[in-house]
Amino acid sequence: MDTREAFRVMADFIDEIEDSKFQEDLIKILSLRSPFANFKAEVETSEYRELWFSFRTKKYEDYVRDILSAGGIICE
Repeated sequence: MDTREAFRVMADFIDEIEDSKFQEDLIKILSLRSPFANFKAEVETSEYRELWFSFRTKKYEDYVRDILSAGGIICE
């Protein structure tokens, strides 16, 4: 997964958060320097840590399935 796609996963995760203050914090982090490291630090020390891991895993699995499918490989 390239950087742009990984960034999109983080941005999509923000929509899953119900806490508007935390959403704002994450949006700001994505606009600053070192968004990947800062996003990781913020999320992994929050109550949304497990939700992030589940969300990211699903997105990565979907990404791999799409790549395989584009190559003619079907996986379930």
